Amino acid sequence: MKHRKILKNISAYIDDRLSPAEKQKLVDHLHQCTDCNTFYQQMIALKHTIPEPSIKVRPFFTQRVLALYKARQQEPFSPLIQAIPRPMLAAVWAVAICVIVVFSAFVKPTATAEPMNSVYAMLYNREPESVIVTDDQALTIALDSESLSIGE
Repeated sequence: MKHRKILKNISAYIDDRLSPAEKQKLVDHLHQCTDCNTFYQQMIALKHTIPEPSIKVRPFFTQRVLALYKARQQEPFSPLIQAIPRPMLAAVWAVAICVIVVFSAFVKPTATAEPMNSVYAMLYNREPESVIVTDDQALTIALDSESLSIGE
């Protein structure tokens, strides 16, 4: 046996959880390898220094805990979502993301936060009382004033 496997199996050997064949291989290795035998002796000494737990567990405690764990794993977190197959949910999310991306490309940008940056907005700002307008409004006002002056 390899040393790693031996070191992993020593604890199981001390707790008597190995099969007879594995026990025999481990014992044979412990007789041949001084390093593994030293580790085994240290583990035995450690086990004797640690007191046994004084907790009394009710009968079938482990079975009840495991049953609760399995029941909680099987509970659906939402009956509606649980009814839909998982690949279908993934497809719905993918389509939703694609639709959002496509429609966001067609959305016209809204007016800027600072409407006084354009030439047209500056033209309209000659009044003594400043009026804040968007670029579109300023352009409309400027074009209207040009058409009025041309028509005169």
